[in-house]
Amino acid sequence: QLTTATGSNCPQGCNYSWSISGGASGSCASGSVSVGGSASPSCSISGSVSDSSTMSGNVSIIVTNSVSSAYSDQDSESYSWQNTTPDNPFKNVVAGCYIDTHEFDRARHGGCLQTISKDTSAHWSVGDHLGREHFSFSNSVDWNVSSWSGDCNSSGSNWNVSVPHVGEHNFICSVTVEHIPTGKVRSFSVSAKIFNNK
Repeated sequence: QLTTATGSNCPQGCNYSWSISGGASGSCASGSVSVGGSASPSCSISGSVSDSSTMSGNVSIIVTNSVSSAYSDQDSESYSWQNTTPDNPFKNVVAGCYIDTHEFDRARHGGCLQTISKDTSAHWSVGDHLGREHFSFSNSVDWNVSSWSGDCNSSGSNWNVSVPHVGEHNFICSVTVEHIPTGKVRSFSVSAKIFNNK
């Protein structure tokens, strides 16, 4: 949003600056008006409004006399923005997996691939937060992991499969998650590929 002001009638010269309230930010340069001159300064503002939210505030220009700052005036213009996109409770939810190695392992979003020389296991998880190893939900009471399917069979947020044999192993696990407050449901699918050359 662009706000423009006009300044004139400055017999001793004027200085001006901008003030923004309400959460927006802007490219608003301060400046001055020479004796008897005029100016049309502008201030461009922007902001990030979350889904199903609003943002409002004011853009103000403050003008002071160049000789004595005790003489000043200001004018304001309001702004109001609304994001009508429905709130998506799944926007931060991901599912992933990791394959146990000799090192410290953490889940990767979407899938995992590993060549290894030992008996191992693949671990799946889902959530909105990556902890030490697994994805989990920061507010678990709002979520129900109703089922894992495919090569996984569990109602929890984590699941693992043992891989004790040499060769290539492919697993696909799908999980269904419900956001309890809204009743919305979404499914995720994660694949794991393991080359065991023990």
